[in-house]
Order: sequence, then C-alpha cells, then structure tokens
Amino acid sequence: MEAFPDYEVKSGKSFYVNVPEDKVVILTKAYLKEDTERVDKDKTIYLRLRVDGRRLVAGSLHTQRRREQVLSLTIDKDFQISHSLSNGSVHFSASHS
Repeated sequence: MEAFPDYEVKSGKSFYVNVPEDKVVILTKAYLKEDTERVDKDKTIYLRLRVDGRRLVAGSLHTQRRREQVLSLTIDKDFQISHSLSNGSVHFSASHS
C-alpha cells in the first residue's frame, strides 16, 4: 500500500481524484489545521464525496470538538471530495493499492 500526499481541499472547491484501473484509493483521515479555529468557531463541517454522480456525506468535523475524523473508505472509481467549511481548508489523507 502506497501513501499519497495529503489532499488539501479549499472552501468552495472540489478535489478530483483519478483512480487508476485495477487500483483502489483508501481515504484514511480528514482533519483541520490549527488556523481554522479562528475562522469558523463552533461549526460542524460535512465531508462530501461524489462517486458515479451520487452525492454522499462521508463524515463530519467540528471546529472545536472534533478536528480529526478517522475514515476507512475504499473507492475503486474516480471521485470528488469537498466539504462545507465556509473559510479554510480540510485536509484528507489517503493511500492506494
């Protein structure tokens, strides 16, 4: 299993992940960096995926109570990741095999 560099997904943007044929991408973690706490206090952030035209909520973060979410999502098709944070970025960790 090979680790990817972290994906940074900025507010209002989506990040497109191209999954090579015969491979899978495993999203393992979503987290906020320290500076987000000052921007959006006491806010729930929804983590979104779009796979095959379907919109899914993969989890949530909170600017004060849950700044990191462990994930175990195995995806074998191209997908997009996004979030609901109005100001700032959410970082996603992943690996592929």
